[in-house]
Amino acid sequence: MINKAINSEKHQFRYYSREVLKRPTELMLHEQRLRLARKFPQNEPLQGALADLFYGCWYDMPLQGEAILATVADRLPLPTRNHFRDCIEKNSYVQRISEVATRWSVLVTPSLNVASHSLRVSSDDARQIAADFGDRLIKAKASNDKQQLTQIEDDFLGHCLACVDRIGFSLVWFRLARNGWVFDERWVACQRQLEQMPAREASV
Repeated sequence: MINKAINSEKHQFRYYSREVLKRPTELMLHEQRLRLARKFPQNEPLQGALADLFYGCWYDMPLQGEAILATVADRLPLPTRNHFRDCIEKNSYVQRISEVATRWSVLVTPSLNVASHSLRVSSDDARQIAADFGDRLIKAKASNDKQQLTQIEDDFLGHCLACVDRIGFSLVWFRLARNGWVFDERWVACQRQLEQMPAREASV
């Protein structure tokens, strides 16, 4: 039931992403999309949806932005929160190409001069995400649902590379290894890529 709910939320998130593309200035659509993104263990969809909202509904942000930001602030690094707060205070605006955009954004594009799509995660975030993905992977393995298992693995490995989440990767790797997991080439490739990536400062 949990996995069905997750898949349903992803389907709904994609639906609202398409609707946001059609009607980028409709705040209600952005808020529905943001609500769904809040349920995902990764923070990247949340930040991507928020960037689209602040871009498409920039004129509403001085009045409504603070309340919207408050609902997701606990999931965002301090520099990212401050960037959105600057928009609320009309000191700056989210641009078409923005450092707060992520690969989940549909209206705005990540800036090429910074790894904005590589969302920084704190050690607490990493542990929470690792626990969630670990649970989902073990349940999918137990149910012998190979398609679902592959999808969850791909989602997790994609998160680790996008966020340079070495902590989360290690926690899940060791947990699965204790359960007799057979790691295929995707896992090995992800491990190698993470080892080669430069270290990033931890989020506040």
